[in-house]
Amino acid sequence: MIPEKWRVFLASYTGKEIEKHLIGHAHEAFQANWRQMECNYRDNVDAMLLNEQILFCPETEQALYDPAWVVTHYMPGTRPALERTVSDVTRGAETDFEKALCLLDFCRDLYQTNRGRLLFYGGAEEELIRKGEQLCECLARLMVALCEVISIPARIITHIVGGHLTTEVYIDGHWSYMDPRTGLFFVKEDGIPASLSDLLHRPSVMDDQPAWVVAHTSVRWTHDQRIQRCREIYFTDREVNTIKPYSLSSSDSYRYGWTVNDDLAERDMNSIHREYAKAIRAVLGKDVLVGLPYFDLTLAPGQTVALPLPVLAIPRGTCVPPKRVRFRIDGRTVWETPDLIPLESIHTHIDGVFSLFGDNGFLDPQTLNHGNHLLEVEDIDDTETRGSVEFMT
Repeated sequence: MIPEKWRVFLASYTGKEIEKHLIGHAHEAFQANWRQMECNYRDNVDAMLLNEQILFCPETEQALYDPAWVVTHYMPGTRPALERTVSDVTRGAETDFEKALCLLDFCRDLYQTNRGRLLFYGGAEEELIRKGEQLCECLARLMVALCEVISIPARIITHIVGGHLTTEVYIDGHWSYMDPRTGLFFVKEDGIPASLSDLLHRPSVMDDQPAWVVAHTSVRWTHDQRIQRCREIYFTDREVNTIKPYSLSSSDSYRYGWTVNDDLAERDMNSIHREYAKAIRAVLGKDVLVGLPYFDLTLAPGQTVALPLPVLAIPRGTCVPPKRVRFRIDGRTVWETPDLIPLESIHTHIDGVFSLFGDNGFLDPQTLNHGNHLLEVEDIDDTETRGSVEFMT
């Protein structure tokens, strides 16, 4: 809910009106992000919230950090399942900061439910918990909802160019940037949590974070990997940041339906995503792409591969399932995703984790000649996104 005192002023920076304040490739990225979210969620809440997002810029910063935002509207008893979840998750926590960190860790680890499978897209917050949500847009909404249940104000942040959604949580008189997918947050030298505004004005805040802060980072990434993305995309003048207010008290105004992979295929999601990826590259430039490879390989440079062992290629950055990839060794294609992914394998490809050697792998290292080799993995639909590593057999 936008505070009444700012409603008229912020109207020209809200929803589709944001386009009027953007030019060039940033404008293209904003439009592509909108199309992708609509394709993924159609007429459900995570697409509906696009119309309520507010551009973060010098003109709106004062309004967005006005104390009038520091309010919650949740009516106790209306979402009992969420109340039970919050009570269980925050048991033993005393301060709002401790409670928020408990909720952050809970959202961060939800992907482990149902063996990491994506069952459907969207849904009410209770459904996000049951299915084991792992997509940033839904986790951000869930984090805001869980905070509101215990009267902690929170709101959704969208990094349009970075293709990532996070949150800001109001704790002890300060807004704190918190990423419920990665577990990332920051504290300033005085121990006060850093807000989106703090990080945009002074990115050096991210440097030398205490070990207890780093420890909250999801095991799916290293802290340095997430910081690099923050430094090179999210907290730069090339990024387009928006803030979305969301409240459980307005749930009657939203639809909470699902979409599934058949829906995305019918809407040609991959074509829409390719346009989005093209706009992102145009905004960021090649220098950033070189620093941010699209695939992390678990095979270490120079490692000797004598027996089958798991070698995974894990996409980084924005990717839309089903991901289509190609493995090359010494320039020769050794395996690529079939054009038609078997139904029983769809979740493997949705997760974007591909095994080359070992159980369920595609290649036995003993079929290679002894010596040095170059492994490359690339996105078939976008040959510029790839990772590579030299290894030995």
